[in-house]
Amino acid sequence: MRFFAALHVMWFHYEFYFFKTRTVPLSLGYSGVTFFFLLSGFILSHRYHGVDFSVASQRAAYLVARVARIYPAYLVAVLLPLALLLPKFLRGGTDSGEWTMALVPVLAPLGLQSWVPGAACALNCPTWSVSNELFFYLVFPLVLPLVLARPRFWLGFILAYALAICLAYRALWPDHMQGLSDRNDSITQFMLFFPLSRLPEFLLGIVAFAFWQRRRGAVPTRMLLLLAVGGAALLLAFREAIPEIALHNGLTAMVWVPLILAGAGIRSGLLVRPPLIFLGRISYSLYLLHDPAFMLQRVADKHLLGGMLLPMPWLAAAVTTLLALGMAVACFFLVEEPGRRAIVTRWSAPAAWRERMRNPVPAP
Repeated sequence: MRFFAALHVMWFHYEFYFFKTRTVPLSLGYSGVTFFFLLSGFILSHRYHGVDFSVASQRAAYLVARVARIYPAYLVAVLLPLALLLPKFLRGGTDSGEWTMALVPVLAPLGLQSWVPGAACALNCPTWSVSNELFFYLVFPLVLPLVLARPRFWLGFILAYALAICLAYRALWPDHMQGLSDRNDSITQFMLFFPLSRLPEFLLGIVAFAFWQRRRGAVPTRMLLLLAVGGAALLLAFREAIPEIALHNGLTAMVWVPLILAGAGIRSGLLVRPPLIFLGRISYSLYLLHDPAFMLQRVADKHLLGGMLLPMPWLAAAVTTLLALGMAVACFFLVEEPGRRAIVTRWSAPAAWRERMRNPVPAP
């Protein structure tokens, strides 16, 4: 499922980059990020619901595992566009202000770009979600036991929180309610990418796990899939009447939550076959590198092919898609997995050693 969500986001971007249009099948492609946030909350809860985060070594092991999982590929996704865009940064010739451009080379490697309006999309736009995810990782050990203890309360809190954010944005910036996905000003970036605005989606993933854990199998998988399809049909039918900020910032959870719950119950079929599992494993690198792939394609077309692909957008889109897939596979095998293993090996043992020094085992 992660691969198809990443593919949806990629083609959502490529359709606009190459054709300057938004067709109905891809028009909600940005909602793939909502899927990732929900799935992150769900999977982390599944992995850590039995962990005691009050123990320092457990917190350290969790943080090491999270950094190891996302940072190696993320660093490539930041440094590659930085190298390609360095001349523009030096000239200040980008869509954001010069002061923002001066901050981006510092903010992006630290995963802080989403906290500064105008910086989130200045380098490699999809990396804004990793900036959010790093914040969610810090919040997770604090909220997990609270949500698991009172999921109904937290469900109500999350819905009220998300509604309050949307209403506040409508009141503050009424002219920014439509066409958000094609705009790049500071207010739009703040509304779409600010971590506190997207926190409800991650928390909802934790709530979904809490209900799934308590009532596993209560709703048949087929019914969950029907709910997901029905939710998608409703959103597409009434999307013109729904503020885009609501669609962008979590309303599509009505589709993704039942789909994730259905996926949690699937034990056979196409989605669990090795090729699809492999595609799921490279989905993170694909998501991060599809924008740099587009940059590389444009640079290569300009300097090596003399702009030959510009009048052939279908061919250019196909070439860039294949390039993005190839870069994702290479990044997974050469950077993402080796980097994860190296970080876990390097930092997990010292964390456990420090914990033993603080709490030595008494002699028998």
